[in-house]
Amino acid sequence: MKRADASASLGAFGPYRLEEVVRGGPVFSTFRATHSVGGHTVWITMTPLSAEPSASAGLRLRAAATALAALGRDAALGLMDVIEEGARVAVVTQAPRGPSLRAIIDELSSLTGLDAEHRAALAVAFVRAVAEVNDAGVVHGALCPDSAYLTPRGSVQLGAFWDATLLGGDAQETPRDIPEAGPEERYRSPERISGKSVDPASDVFSAAVVCFEIIAGRHPFAEERQGESLARRIRTADPSPSLAGELLDEVLLKGLQKIPTLRHESAARLADDLTAALGGPSRLTALSRALFARLRGRPEVVVPERLEQKSTRLARRLAVLGAAMLLIGVGLAGEGPGRPPSAGPAGASSASVRVLARPWADVYVDGERVDTTPVGHPIPLSPGRHEILFRHPRAAEEKRVIEVVAGELVTVDVDMEVQRPVDAGVESP
Repeated sequence: MKRADASASLGAFGPYRLEEVVRGGPVFSTFRATHSVGGHTVWITMTPLSAEPSASAGLRLRAAATALAALGRDAALGLMDVIEEGARVAVVTQAPRGPSLRAIIDELSSLTGLDAEHRAALAVAFVRAVAEVNDAGVVHGALCPDSAYLTPRGSVQLGAFWDATLLGGDAQETPRDIPEAGPEERYRSPERISGKSVDPASDVFSAAVVCFEIIAGRHPFAEERQGESLARRIRTADPSPSLAGELLDEVLLKGLQKIPTLRHESAARLADDLTAALGGPSRLTALSRALFARLRGRPEVVVPERLEQKSTRLARRLAVLGAAMLLIGVGLAGEGPGRPPSAGPAGASSASVRVLARPWADVYVDGERVDTTPVGHPIPLSPGRHEILFRHPRAAEEKRVIEVVAGELVTVDVDMEVQRPVDAGVESP
């Protein structure tokens, strides 16, 4: 193989012609390149041509390739090749087939008639990609809208895996003392900023920041405060409300908790809670169709068939789960685990309560735990008096007593006074 030759345009590396720098950085640069024989377009990530390759950079790129090899090509720009020339390591992946989420977010700001719920449909597609990566045992570590791409089928693919971790893989340590500088800095979790090890909870936080920006059109921690850096605000400040509605706000604020164990337990749960806050899989599909109809001016964007298929599969799983819960919960005695003794079947003779808690809480009705907020549906109750208790591991309990009549829907909304360390990014969870 020949080394990159800067005298001919950007030059060549292995069998590829380097045509354009699509991302420049002090440690890694990504180039759009074309195979000199096959003619297909790829992206190549390696140390900048102007910099000497380092062993540390090579180790991180090999780790990225190992992580990509564990993934399919649905949620990530698929691995095509790894080229090593002397000390320089290059990772070759698919080129994106659509625009970045950053470009879409910028475009959404100029479109009228699309509200927070339409934007949230795009956020769900993004989180589903993160969940697929995490479910394969990979922590991305550098999520941001600039390195996530919308496909022609409405799904999202992730790139920029140079900070990825393959869980349960080779114990060889990948250097992480100085993360790559770039747009992903604005989306790192408090523990990542503090230099702690990365796990799926870190991806949940970063994904929640991206979702907040997609839905609200702004960063949750970017409010100007004199003498305070954005990194410091991410570690210590509370996020601003998204103003996207109570249910969406509740989901986002839970994902943005400083303590990792207080967030959603997985990106998949974050996606499920966003879907529930939007009204379920069918409404998500409708919102996605409306959103992509407006974006159809981009020739590479079409109606998201794949997203609709995923929503349909989710609806089927929820239907099966609901049937199983009905058999377990009702039984011959009419009561079972996870159901308050005084609750009755939904219908004209029953009442219901809608519960909201910021940032989140376990909900107990008449002493029985029924769910954890955000709860995407009203909880059925028998007419009469009921005690609603909200519990959070770092807050005082909040109790409300309500009296409901048949057919009534009551909303109970509480703010949990969560106590957290002065600098949650440093304290161990």
